[in-house]
Amino acid sequence: MEIGWLLHPSLVPTSSFRVADIGTGTAIWALDLAQSFSVGQVDGFDIDLEQCPPSEWLPPNITVREWDAFSALPPELENQYDVVHIRLMLLVVPDNDPRLILRNSLLMLKKGGCLQWEELDPWGAYVVETGMQEPDRTRNSFQRAQEWANMATLQWVTELTSIMEEMGFEEIKKEEIVCDIRLSKYYQDSHMMLMEELAANQATGDKRKIVDTIQWLKQNAHRGKARVPSGVFFFEPFTGHGIMTADGPFWNRSRNLLKPTFSRAQISDHSQYSVHIDNLLTALLKDHHSFVDLKSYFENLALDSSTEFLFGHNIGSLTPNTTFNAWTFIQAYNIGQAGIGKRMQLPHWNFLTRDKRFWRSCSIIRGFVEQFVDYASASRKDPSYQASNRLVLVHQLSDETPNRKEIVSQLLNVFLPAHDATAIALTNIFFHLSRHPSAYATLRREILDLGPQADWTFERLKACKYLQAVMNETFRLNPPIGQMSRAALRDSVLPTGGGDDGAAPVFVKKGTVLTTSFYALHRSREQWGEDAEDWRPERWLKEDGDGLRKVAHWTFLPFGGGPRVCIGMQLALTEVGYAVGRMVEQFRAVECRDPVWEFVEEWKLSTVSRNGAKVKLVEA
Repeated sequence: MEIGWLLHPSLVPTSSFRVADIGTGTAIWALDLAQSFSVGQVDGFDIDLEQCPPSEWLPPNITVREWDAFSALPPELENQYDVVHIRLMLLVVPDNDPRLILRNSLLMLKKGGCLQWEELDPWGAYVVETGMQEPDRTRNSFQRAQEWANMATLQWVTELTSIMEEMGFEEIKKEEIVCDIRLSKYYQDSHMMLMEELAANQATGDKRKIVDTIQWLKQNAHRGKARVPSGVFFFEPFTGHGIMTADGPFWNRSRNLLKPTFSRAQISDHSQYSVHIDNLLTALLKDHHSFVDLKSYFENLALDSSTEFLFGHNIGSLTPNTTFNAWTFIQAYNIGQAGIGKRMQLPHWNFLTRDKRFWRSCSIIRGFVEQFVDYASASRKDPSYQASNRLVLVHQLSDETPNRKEIVSQLLNVFLPAHDATAIALTNIFFHLSRHPSAYATLRREILDLGPQADWTFERLKACKYLQAVMNETFRLNPPIGQMSRAALRDSVLPTGGGDDGAAPVFVKKGTVLTTSFYALHRSREQWGEDAEDWRPERWLKEDGDGLRKVAHWTFLPFGGGPRVCIGMQLALTEVGYAVGRMVEQFRAVECRDPVWEFVEEWKLSTVSRNGAKVKLVEA
């Protein structure tokens, strides 16, 4: 794989450098490294050394050793390496989950060491027209081959950076390298072989069609850079142009700009968020004597935490001395969401959605964000200004562009999902817990075993299996976003879904809007069993009680999937888990006080409980 360097230019090897080459294969990379740099030791590892030169043929500073990197790490390899190098593991990562090899790599590295992973982008391919005879056939055949080859199983590649953050890596840098046009034929053949191997593993009767299509494509397709599917433009009156509405280079730029704000180091620090939880509990302890609707409290919690996280300013809507009119803002916010929902339901009939309240709410929300942009700009010009240790998105955006409208739009594109994911999830979780006292008791025992709040780290909360099961089950049954729409950029063919049995291909004309229902997917009896309509956290636990059960890929998508998976997913999961833990610790029981037992949906942009979560809180 030609990328222009062996070790990343930021790494300066020394004579004492020790490097591990995982999946060394022919040891060609290790040999080139030892020849090009003055490194102390390069150790190659592979499950089979048949392709390696004999040991006596290798330079004295290169060793090779049989070891399966997806098995337990030998103790003598811990904390030994300055650099761990991995490349081209696309087809060998078991269960499409790279966490085991990442865990081993992390253990192998010395403090301050670096992991360098080079991987092909399985999604980054398109057809380049070079005087071909049948360009339309080439494009359509190429797309069908990718779909038939089940490229979705390689989703972990696009999520690798977020998985690395989850595993504990820091200062992660991702670089996308477009192939040299002179190497296009090589990349074309490599990509075709990749699709052939994936097709060979298909448990379908379409293998012959797949292989025939790929063979034909070998003469026509070229490796290149992917074009991201079209965005959803229903949001623009409310959010403006940003990461949710953009495609192509602007989307890439937006996502790269936002990534640092959602790094693991940022979201695993509970110190800021715990202040808002303290304010929440203080307000609840004051008001809970008969019963409360937790929905409004959680909306204010999400408002306070998201404004401070994104704007660097705590509006304190949960505190008694706040000067901010939270009710006016949240009412405008909810009206705006309902308007977006109508636009999504009637995409070709938007002229019918002339709701003055919707347009007024958009103006209120944008005005709300504009004041924070102006405040941030003015405060940073003040000589007494002191920068926070935490990244604040409004400051990052201000450094990137002087365009006030763009800054406001980018902030709203993040604020909308950041606020909703927390407020709606917490409301729905306590809706269900109040109706399942035994589940609440089990969860409370697990939380109390964590000990003092000061010891509640990101990792320890993620290790609370029943807490994760409660969250997953709520996201499954009541996903914050019930559906997702995408527009076809060109004439396409879906591999299945047509015919009487749903197994035939389906033609999708350019411009057609396709909608995926997460609500239906998460309640499929085929995937979740006959009790798919029931809230039962235990379905997520392994039978032996040791950890969470894995579910089939693409069957659980509360935050979407693919390259456009929600960038704030880990932030939402962290905030929801921490808030649930603090609530459960504070209150011995949560009793349902809602006269309506069933979950009644109110569909706006998000799917929320129309009746909120009316409960009586019993102090510990």
